[in-house]
Amino acid sequence: MRNVKISTRLYSLVGLALTILVLAITFFLNYSHAKLESERKHGLAQMDATAIAIFQKYYKLEQSGAMTREQAQTASKEVISAMRYGGNGYFWINDMHPTMIMHPIKPELNGTDLSQNKDPTGKFIFVQFANTVKKSGEGFVDYY
Repeated sequence: MRNVKISTRLYSLVGLALTILVLAITFFLNYSHAKLESERKHGLAQMDATAIAIFQKYYKLEQSGAMTREQAQTASKEVISAMRYGGNGYFWINDMHPTMIMHPIKPELNGTDLSQNKDPTGKFIFVQFANTVKKSGEGFVDYY
């Protein structure tokens, strides 16, 4: 080590410090991304719970005879169509086929078969939504 120039030692030390810094930043960014994603999923799950409570309310009204099934479904669709989150987020309703039941932004989709709809990566997203619910009862699907 005595025969190594001081400049080489300094470059090695700086290189090691930069490597450690890059690794620390990478770890921090990955941790931050995972934490933000977890918080967002938690927030969405709470919003979903609100939507489910709305469906349950109107289902109980139907079961009690206070509303017909059609009235209960119409009322729940109206309330859900007005729900928003995060500035531009919204809720829609599709069945397990998947057929669009209610879309608040594109009502022309209502009643249409969504099984062939793909995201830009080629994923059949509505089929994936339905499969996730069939498999787990709930969940998240990444799409673009």
